[in-house]
Amino acid sequence: MVKALSLNPLNSTALLNMSALNLLQGKYNDSIKMLEKGVTAYPDIWQFHYYLATEYLGQFNFKKGWEEFKYRVENLDALGNLKIDTKILPEDLRNKRIFVYAEQGLGDELFFLRFLAILKQRGAWVAYLPREKLYKVLLECPYIDKLEKEALSEPVHYICSVTELPRILEINSVDLIPDPVPLVINENILKRLFEKLSIHKAPLIGITWRAGTSDDINSYSKEVPLKELLPYLKQLDATIVVLQRNPLEEEIQLLRETFEENLIEASALNDDLEKMLANLSLLDKYIAVSNTNINLSESIKKKCNII
Repeated sequence: MVKALSLNPLNSTALLNMSALNLLQGKYNDSIKMLEKGVTAYPDIWQFHYYLATEYLGQFNFKKGWEEFKYRVENLDALGNLKIDTKILPEDLRNKRIFVYAEQGLGDELFFLRFLAILKQRGAWVAYLPREKLYKVLLECPYIDKLEKEALSEPVHYICSVTELPRILEINSVDLIPDPVPLVINENILKRLFEKLSIHKAPLIGITWRAGTSDDINSYSKEVPLKELLPYLKQLDATIVVLQRNPLEEEIQLLRETFEENLIEASALNDDLEKMLANLSLLDKYIAVSNTNINLSESIKKKCNII
């Protein structure tokens, strides 16, 4: 890569690879410089914009970061051009109707939902189209005036994705980031789950060791191998509650052999987030890699141990 850049300082592939190498080595400023060169030389190559966005945001340079974040995969057409370039919203949104729709994964959607609070503070009426899994847990969200099921059902003044909100609201400081969106737990579900869980030995400790996807180069995944986590879990005199989405059969077998009757296999709750929300509220501790359930826990002010 160094030789390639010496022969052609603006070789696009070499710039991308050198940026990635610098990032892995912790040379963040050098990595950013490579991407900035790429954005200047190749403004139509979306990867330069998107990777630059993640690095700017990682350094809390929100103003530059959100602007480049427009070039995320979800907002590009087949040729890599922006499908929508939503404009900055005015400070006064009184009597304005805004339609916001879900984008990216469930965890990201839950994170970005907090910015609906600012729309409400500015006086807007907000309609929101969530991913199907989140519909029920958002029914009583105080930031949403109308929850849509399939598509926009009435005239509005503005349309945007939930991931665009921090950019078009000009959230350029950590101090401007609102608290997580508050979610309401279904009391009937809570009661039923409490009855099931209360027969087990306390404390109840939920675990998730893998999250995200690794389908392609633009995917993001994280994992703490279960076999490495087990020695620490075995030191706990507790009931282990498995909240891993799609666990492997051999992983569940290993956990059953380790914890015997002190194990609850609750991975199916990932398919019903209303039940998952109630379940998370009943745990004494949740040890997990960052995932959707961490964001759900935040929304009910439940602290987690993130690994």
